Amino acid sequence: MKIAVCFRGISRSLSYTIGSIRDNVFAPARSLGEVKVFTHLFDQRDINNPRTGELGVLNAEEYQLLDSDWLVLERPDDCLVTYNFEYLKSFGDPWGDDFYSLRNVVHALHSLKQSWLAAQSWGADVYLFLRPDMVYHHSFDTVLQKIAKRRHAGLGVPLWEGWGGCNDTFAIANTAQAASCYAERIDRVNDYCKRTGKPLTAEVYLLDCIKEQNVPLWFMNIEASRVRSNGVFVNENFQLLRESNLSVFLHAASTRFAFKLASD
Repeated sequence: MKIAVCFRGISRSLSYTIGSIRDNVFAPARSLGEVKVFTHLFDQRDINNPRTGELGVLNAEEYQLLDSDWLVLERPDDCLVTYNFEYLKSFGDPWGDDFYSLRNVVHALHSLKQSWLAAQSWGADVYLFLRPDMVYHHSFDTVLQKIAKRRHAGLGVPLWEGWGGCNDTFAIANTAQAASCYAERIDRVNDYCKRTGKPLTAEVYLLDCIKEQNVPLWFMNIEASRVRSNGVFVNENFQLLRESNLSVFLHAASTRFAFKLASD
């Protein structure tokens, strides 16, 4: 089995998260098959985020901890013009932070696509899409074993923190079709906002893409916590059954391929 592990975003706290990545991602994946790591990150040297309380200089060499097989470091903000950021702003700022979070969403989706395109050329059997700034609290061993046996295309996502859609912080796919639905969303952001009139939020947009392409949706009970650049863990809400996840359950039921990807 060939397993592609795709990282995107920024490595703002990798020195705090690398232990869990090695133990709960790399080790179980390598015990099951051949693994390659595809990483696209932004070459960000400092951070100033009033919403998260992060301010200071970042370690520009942290990315080396991932020991990637494919790596690209890109200058921040260049991608904003490509995806018509000013047009996206016209649909609103749901975070109320002068579009700082919207900027981050566009960067994240762009970065996701780049690592996916590199991994796609390798032709893996399973694609893991991860953030380097998260501590993964459970091993992916059972999840990888289960999804590798599925004969139908599907996308596995965490069920917690859906915020009216699907949690998109990390995902797993067993076909290029399912992976493409998750990883190439950036190409359709302008059409989505124009069609729905909604502002771009990652979770709601992911559910829209899954429904539109009728991709079977699976659930992982793996928990993970975002870690800020100063080492502070975000207090995530791991409650599974949330009213905001009703639309996710309905789609999963309609595809008839939904099941829980257990972590143990």
